[in-house]
Amino acid sequence: MYFHIEKHIAVPQKVGRPNIYPFDEMEVGDSFVVHADIAKQATMAAYRYAFNKRKRGEHRAFVTRKIDDNNTRIWRSE
Repeated sequence: MYFHIEKHIAVPQKVGRPNIYPFDEMEVGDSFVVHADIAKQATMAAYRYAFNKRKRGEHRAFVTRKIDDNNTRIWRSE
């Protein structure tokens, strides 16, 4: 099998999933509300986001609290 080697070809930007939740934009003390239907998904996304940032040396932490039967609030705590 023969491969043609090419030089000076730029590597394309990595394309990932777009962020659904505004974790990147949040400062300590900021929060947002999610409906109960997606509260578990949003909570897990916050913990994954914090874990991945911690692996890269950035410290982020989030706290979630159920505020009524239909809504959960997620705060950036650190």
